[in-house]
Amino acid sequence: MFELAGRRNNGEVFPVEVSLSLSGEGEQRILTGLIRDVTRHKKLIEELASAKEQWEEIFNTISDAITIHDKDFNIIQANNAAVEILGQSMETILRHKCFQSYHGTEGPPMACPSCATLKTGIASISEVYEPHLRKHIEVKALPRFDDEHNLSGLVHVVTDITARKKAEEKQQKLQAQLNQVQKMESIGRLAGGIAHDCLLYTSD
Repeated sequence: MFELAGRRNNGEVFPVEVSLSLSGEGEQRILTGLIRDVTRHKKLIEELASAKEQWEEIFNTISDAITIHDKDFNIIQANNAAVEILGQSMETILRHKCFQSYHGTEGPPMACPSCATLKTGIASISEVYEPHLRKHIEVKALPRFDDEHNLSGLVHVVTDITARKKAEEKQQKLQAQLNQVQKMESIGRLAGGIAHDCLLYTSD
């Protein structure tokens, strides 16, 4: 089987697939050729390749770390943000179980959203501080189903919320300091009022 360029009556060139086969024996052997217009087939392949390229481009421009897992916690696909957040090469990530890469453990941690999703088939979300990554992260586990609607794994989406958490902690500290100042001012005003009343009482 091989491909050639065909030419239509109007001069248009198009791809053809040629298959040759031999049948019979001796002088009765016959060479049969089958020529098939593969224009539509080639176009579909090109469209699929283009769609795959566009999907991978979008997948890799998302700032959240996205990894796709099977039911055994194997990472079967990851985007560029996962490489950055995990600090591992793509080859390493794809060799590891998800809990090895994200938590540095040999088994899923307690309250793991992925475990919950794989058990229930329902999306789960949580916010945690992950010591292994030294980051505050938001973890979303979204179930994946096959063509027969059986749970086949999950999509694991991790957002680095460290900056947001630090800003919240800073705001809480400032609010606590403000509350303390206001408390001291209130005590000062109260003490000043009592002293003033005492002075008036003494003067009388």
